[in-house]
Amino acid sequence: MELTAIHTRHSIKRCQQRGVTEQMIEDTIHFGEMIRKQGLRYFIMTKKCLSYFHQKQYNERVQNTVVILNPDNSILTVYKNSKALKNIKLKPKIHYR
Repeated sequence: MELTAIHTRHSIKRCQQRGVTEQMIEDTIHFGEMIRKQGLRYFIMTKKCLSYFHQKQYNERVQNTVVILNPDNSILTVYKNSKALKNIKLKPKIHYR
């Protein structure tokens, strides 16, 4: 998947706070599992997705990274959560405001 993602101010701040690098974001978008919910795209780097990488130290660091993209391909936020896949799947399909 060829994707050019642009950071929002919020995502830049969260990356700095959480120690998430550009490489981790790119790998999560390209190799992670994607779920569409609430008009957003959630990319999750699950343990299953880590078979592409052979560096144990990097695998431990990138595992459970979540990148959320807006419809315009801007990065909404980035975080790490070991139960992210389960939590995202439980979200309603439509976001009510």
